[in-house]
Amino acid sequence: MTRIAIVSAAILLSATLANAAEPIALRDMGSFHVGGRLVEISGKPVKEVTFTPGGVPAKVDPNGTYQVEQMYVQYFLPADEKGAYPLLMWHGGGLTGVTYETTPDGREGWLNYFLRKGWAVYNSDAVERGRAGWAQYPDIFKSEPVFLTTANPFERFRIGDGVGSYNPDPAKRNRSVIGMPILLDMKPTSSANRWEGEIYNAEDGKIYSGSIALNSENVLRIEGCVLGFLCGGQNWSRAKCEEAASSATVGRGTTAGKRAATPTSPSSPSVTSCREVAP
Repeated sequence: MTRIAIVSAAILLSATLANAAEPIALRDMGSFHVGGRLVEISGKPVKEVTFTPGGVPAKVDPNGTYQVEQMYVQYFLPADEKGAYPLLMWHGGGLTGVTYETTPDGREGWLNYFLRKGWAVYNSDAVERGRAGWAQYPDIFKSEPVFLTTANPFERFRIGDGVGSYNPDPAKRNRSVIGMPILLDMKPTSSANRWEGEIYNAEDGKIYSGSIALNSENVLRIEGCVLGFLCGGQNWSRAKCEEAASSATVGRGTTAGKRAATPTSPSSPSVTSCREVAP
């Protein structure tokens, strides 16, 4: 029975590999944009930009009409279509349509998988991502761009083994940051409720220059910088925690209808319940 199972598994694996090696036959492929709007920019000075080292500076006029906030979609239609409906692949936050293409370790992604099964696939880059394009900040997009470190997707999307797995020091990978000093040598500045010092980033094991500022009674703004001007940050909200003693245990040998509770000793573990406080 074991031999039959092994042979069956080998045949299935061979068929899968053979199928993956076959060319994907398409009857059509292309791309288009969805949505967007036109925005006019005026009153900006003309700039000189050198596009290649040692090249001649070119004048760039930023004034004019811009197409912004559109989604980019690339579609693939199989020659032998079997799917009842076309599939739209829409990535998550901070990503692009490349999420559904080749995997980080070189395997075929979901885009190829469904194409081989006969499904029409539409793969998208959402607004502000990838080939959808971007627009000036703060002239059009009012919020500053957010850039992800290499450690962020490696750990968050389980390419590695979780938090800390991208750390260059093997001894520091996957360790808990609970109780670990993160805000280092913070000193008050001339600005009220603001301190400057260093910040430890558990994702890459490095220390960056940074600052903290108390935006309100319950919100602390944390910012870290590379080279002194490439900065990013996040807001930390105060958590209100209430500590209560663990529930009393029910005593044995009590009479019917009466229960004697055994008092909780000082060494009994406490239960802490935390909730976020509104800013």
